Amino acid sequence: MIDQLREARWFGGKNRAVRETRVVDRGCWADEAELRLVEVEYADGPAETYVLADRLDDPAVPRAVLRQFSGAQVATEAGGALIFRPTHLFDDIPLEEAEPIGVMRGEQSNTSIRYGDALILKLFRRLQFGPNPDVEVGWFLTEHSRFRGTPAVVGSLDYLSPHGQQASLALLQRFEPNRGDAWTTTLRHGRAAPGARGRQRRLFGRAHWFPGPRLVAPGDSR
Repeated sequence: MIDQLREARWFGGKNRAVRETRVVDRGCWADEAELRLVEVEYADGPAETYVLADRLDDPAVPRAVLRQFSGAQVATEAGGALIFRPTHLFDDIPLEEAEPIGVMRGEQSNTSIRYGDALILKLFRRLQFGPNPDVEVGWFLTEHSRFRGTPAVVGSLDYLSPHGQQASLALLQRFEPNRGDAWTTTLRHGRAAPGARGRQRRLFGRAHWFPGPRLVAPGDSR
């Protein structure tokens, strides 16, 4: 198992001496596909726990995982649970648009699975108990606001330990094609507007001296 971890680009302990690994819990998050929580104990420093998933390159597995987001709850071997939670958007996703399915390459700390042009599933490889900002903020914006500046959350997967601790394992979002960075988008819209050249010259002329934000202490009215 140590060799399997060291070969994974998301494993953060490549430069540390590993003393021992052990599976602290496991469960089938889809038919015949296991999710394992592996604790890595190092020669020095605190231990870390990583999430290992079987057969992600087999489209049948991510396809079965997607169906679990309808609200499934799976008991784990150690007495915990895998809890799939959908947002109000889940039932509106046409499953025929969630094909083809494939693992995206290039990520360093997580693993992402793309479902056609409909969805993307981000699997958090390092287990960390407590609130996950990506999940919490995404859920709030999707369920309680009209903000559409980030990909909407379609569901999430949590791990509930036998002792009642909770950790985010995965986040399911609408897939948004890369439209470039904000600066490029601003320039593109600016060129399309009447009088754009003059405004761009004024913008670039002021850019080098534009003051940054000033931090103000609480109670300071200046």
